[in-house]
Amino acid sequence: MLAKPRRVPARWLLAAVGALACAGALSFSAWSDTPNWSNADSLFYQAMSLEVEGQSAQAARTRVFDSPLAQPAILREPSVGQPAWQVFEGQFFRRRWLVPTLAAAARPVAGERALPDVAIIGYLLFAVALSLLLASRFPVVVSLGAVALCLALGPTRDWATRPMTDSWGLALAVAAMLSALVVLSRGNKWLPLWIAIMLALSFTRDLALIPLGGLAWLMWRDHDPARRRSALILAATGIVVTIPAYLLFGASLRSTLASIMSRFEIPTATHSTWSYIAAHYPHLIGTTLKTDLKYAGHYPVVGLTLGVGLVALFALPAKRDALVFIARGATLGWLIVFAINPVFTGFRYELLLLPGAAVGLCLLVAQLTRWHTHRRSVRTKPHPATDQTLSDLVV
Repeated sequence: MLAKPRRVPARWLLAAVGALACAGALSFSAWSDTPNWSNADSLFYQAMSLEVEGQSAQAARTRVFDSPLAQPAILREPSVGQPAWQVFEGQFFRRRWLVPTLAAAARPVAGERALPDVAIIGYLLFAVALSLLLASRFPVVVSLGAVALCLALGPTRDWATRPMTDSWGLALAVAAMLSALVVLSRGNKWLPLWIAIMLALSFTRDLALIPLGGLAWLMWRDHDPARRRSALILAATGIVVTIPAYLLFGASLRSTLASIMSRFEIPTATHSTWSYIAAHYPHLIGTTLKTDLKYAGHYPVVGLTLGVGLVALFALPAKRDALVFIARGATLGWLIVFAINPVFTGFRYELLLLPGAAVGLCLLVAQLTRWHTHRRSVRTKPHPATDQTLSDLVV
């Protein structure tokens, strides 16, 4: 007799619907607002979507960068309009094909809004993925509160709804963490889900180290041999499916760092050497960290959300909670991603810390709730003397 399939927990559905409604309300105006094309990244993704439709790379770039669409970006950075700069900078986007492909598929329906609309859909999917991740461990009300806070932050709404790949990178990184938890709790029959998500992530943004970092932390801290074996299988398959994108597409680490140090201009031959990069790397890290801290000070809600959430994530006891282990490791995985690409972009890359911060905030609420419940029980517990009868007291 076949076993009945497990039903999706009702709280998961409730959390997903609530998060989707919240994200829909926060992004409602983005569907009709004029898309923000002022970042050159958007122009490269737009050109890549035209490549998917059959145009050559050069023809697609010429069509996009010579159009009125590119004028806001060119006004900010005049080099954006130079063909040589476009060829050099374009190499950093060549492994990010998922979103441009989706935009090309949506263009017959959405027209020129295809790429912006696909980005908004990614924002909605991020909300659903984060709500399911949190609802797997915490009450729905607590989970939805943390999700709503993360969605409402200025940088989240700004970057995740622009015509770029940020929203899908967030959504897939969280979905990878969630699928890892599903495999750990329900077995390797769910491994194809993890593999598919990691493969999609490898062609969206360079974020594979975030869920892989979560698995590495779990293997280090967890004492359950079965879960450690499952985590090892997850990590191995995740590495295997993401390697092709990194080896076959995109730019080298040396070129990436040289571009950052040249402030996204074409670096000279001298500035592209490892010796120059190694000499200037500490200053680059220090400058970026100072700018991040300054940003967090100017926007205290953003700074407190990440700061309080991450401190709670690492300070509060985890016991044997797989979600907490993975969230901690994913946060450290982000540090490696940051070390590889240490550039300040208005808290754009720092948004990848939100899943860990959200888990930490939920842990904090759960801890405060237990503390408050314990205090109430102690306060309302009757004193032994009150149980004595009047005759007992007289005697």
